[in-house]
Amino acid sequence: MPTEARGKDELIWIGDLQFKQQCKNSYSRNILFIGPSISRMLLSTLVWLAMYGKLFKPMSFNDIWKYAKNKSPLIKQVWLISACIILKELWFQKNKNFFEEIKPNIHSFKCRIMKLVNEGGLRITGNKWNQNYDLSIIAVFNLGLRNSKFQEIRECQWLPPDFGFTMFCCDGSSLENPGAAGFGVVVREHYCQVLGTLTRGIGIASNYKAQVYAIICAMELATKWCKEKIIIVSDTQTVVNEFVHG
Repeated sequence: MPTEARGKDELIWIGDLQFKQQCKNSYSRNILFIGPSISRMLLSTLVWLAMYGKLFKPMSFNDIWKYAKNKSPLIKQVWLISACIILKELWFQKNKNFFEEIKPNIHSFKCRIMKLVNEGGLRITGNKWNQNYDLSIIAVFNLGLRNSKFQEIRECQWLPPDFGFTMFCCDGSSLENPGAAGFGVVVREHYCQVLGTLTRGIGIASNYKAQVYAIICAMELATKWCKEKIIIVSDTQTVVNEFVHG
């Protein structure tokens, strides 16, 4: 069994920005080395993976992560799976390069990534957007049929209050029920002009409490402004009935 030398700690390697390490001890030389060929393969794969349509040129995983934030839930999950697969496969390529002296092949590397992303598609549950970009990604990785949420334009109308009345439109909600909650109030006159707005967070609460707080604060605001003719509008009938009937 080896014994402790009980000597001072010694620095055996120093890393630089080109992913190279300069080792002092011969036995540890190149163990942590990532050669320029693999570094170029990584950047080339990142560009190839994200550049369907030449939208941007990523230089790191952080660039792809930021880019995915403005994409559909399906694309976000594809990028997450792809980034993890690239990281894993790149580590395997580095080990093969050092221990087996097998040079990395960018073509087989890409094919391997496409195969693993396709297999990981079974765990992808996000919805797609009906855009050419989403459809091209689905086709390239052969992800099959994917659900999409259709958006439609619905006609709606808003009637101003009678002359001399002030309308307080109240609403409240929570991220979960209960959860982080808040409410908002929009005040309008009979000419549809916005007199003021009020928003506030109330911490952890239910949707019901958030709706109640919205109406209470609206009435307090009406009292402060000396408004006698007011209309309270809320989309929760239960809360409205409780204020009407006590």
